[in-house]
Amino acid sequence: MGTDEEFAIPQGLGTPSIESLANSHPRLIGEIRKLDPIATAASFAALLIDPELQANCYRLEYLVHLAVAYGDGKAQPTQDLLQRSFKILGDGVCGMAEDPAEDVFVSLVSTPRGSFRVLEGIHEGNGFHLQRILNVFETMPRNQPFQDIREAVEALLRLSEAVAERSGLSAGDLGQELPLKAVPNGSLRRVPTRRLHLQFSKSDLAHLGISASRLSDFAFRPSLRSAIPKQSPLHTEFERRPVVFHENAAFLLLPTAVGLAITRLVIETVISMGLSANFETALAGDFARLFRNTPLLGGGRERRLSFK
Repeated sequence: MGTDEEFAIPQGLGTPSIESLANSHPRLIGEIRKLDPIATAASFAALLIDPELQANCYRLEYLVHLAVAYGDGKAQPTQDLLQRSFKILGDGVCGMAEDPAEDVFVSLVSTPRGSFRVLEGIHEGNGFHLQRILNVFETMPRNQPFQDIREAVEALLRLSEAVAERSGLSAGDLGQELPLKAVPNGSLRRVPTRRLHLQFSKSDLAHLGISASRLSDFAFRPSLRSAIPKQSPLHTEFERRPVVFHENAAFLLLPTAVGLAITRLVIETVISMGLSANFETALAGDFARLFRNTPLLGGGRERRLSFK
């Protein structure tokens, strides 16, 4: 594992950690260390909200994590750096792991307070499973701490909705089905504009009815950077907290992790309160209602369905 061209994962180890991927690409990490972490992460995140790169989400999420974990300078990322980074990871394990896209690029979830667009990302059935979590959480008491969590969840959903609106993304949009070997030139040219789609000033947040304090449950702190290298995608601190506050603005630097962040916050809350069994029962009940009310093969009589 000494060069950017060499990378092998022993069988059975599953998704590589951020650190193991970094160790396989020392020259790339050397470049990233000279870059501003927020600007670099935002540039890769700008590619995450481009439908043309839907099937390349896996490597782009790794690149966002690498920027946050190892970026330690002031330099700004160039189009050449973005393109080379994309190709380098594509030539290794990330490229081998990318499959054709099997879901929509943007899904829609609903709460009693409105409907919100979320990016599917690499979490299979992201919108579907997030909707189940939201349904169950809405049945919980209106007192504390549930109400605070409910308002935090709505704040992040509003941020996701705003990113989709700014980017011209509609629920049900389909992205590029097959992984690309290089970033299209048009996508590279749109990075500066799409970076702004992920950035929210204090006045932007106020206009959206979002209190910065309500996003604190999803705010990534600098002290968490050291934890990222040992973690792997779908299990990182950055996915749990995809919002970064920097220079009087909020950045949604991992827009594809909104569903994961909300799911983990809700589950952490119910576990900490000793309500796991209640939550599981309610979740099973939501699935039962869904199956009961979803006619198969042309419909039929409604049948009672429950889990035991």
